[in-house]
Amino acid sequence: ESGWNYISYPRYFPLDVETAFGSVLSMIKLLKDDSGNIYWPELGINTLGQMEAGEGYILKMSGNAEFIYPSNSDYVDAIDGSTTTGRIGIDQTIYYSEIEITSSNMVIGLPLDSWIDFDIQYGDELAVFDSQGNMVGVSVLKNDNNVVVVWGDDIASDIKDGMLYGEEFVFELWQQSSDKVFDIIVEWEEGVDYFSDNGINIASSIILEDSYDSNIENIYCFPNPSSGHFDLEFDLYNDTDMSIIIYNAIGEK
Repeated sequence: ESGWNYISYPRYFPLDVETAFGSVLSMIKLLKDDSGNIYWPELGINTLGQMEAGEGYILKMSGNAEFIYPSNSDYVDAIDGSTTTGRIGIDQTIYYSEIEITSSNMVIGLPLDSWIDFDIQYGDELAVFDSQGNMVGVSVLKNDNNVVVVWGDDIASDIKDGMLYGEEFVFELWQQSSDKVFDIIVEWEEGVDYFSDNGINIASSIILEDSYDSNIENIYCFPNPSSGHFDLEFDLYNDTDMSIIIYNAIGEK
């Protein structure tokens, strides 16, 4: 049917997604599994790799279509071979920790040409946070179109472990080469800054801004030690009032 569908994979052997759906390929908007692996032809993204025996998928179609899988005997080199090849999945993160995978999600597409004045390098990491600062999505980026899966809250759990419907999310990027963290401002070609189950967002522009854990950094006092006059030098990142307290060598204010 046009829109979202649940679809099983009843074949005995795994099969490449584009081969399995060859007859309706032009009508597929998105195909995903329950682990966040995705086939997104519009952006040329395929982290699913192959359809797996006995698995179920969520499929979004642009219209109604009749579809039949290839038979079990097609595209099989050896009947005694393995019936599973495993998922491609996302790469292992270095900077950000692993996230809780829940029963619902939305996907956000980040086209390569949407990044403004920033060149992605393989290994940069993008994280998504909810309104409470909890990480709800993470992706290791490639120098290509990218996708990040944002996970919804599990209503069966007593704790908040994902996004609520209509909750606003924000982004952060860690650049591996400089070990710097950036805030990200996104404008949308499709979608908004709010979570919805099975939502599909596509960015039109992505702008990076320096993210600072503190308003003040790079503090220098010279000469140090000093028995009289000294200079204090620092970088202040925001227009704000600051309190400066000086202690001597034995801890007296």
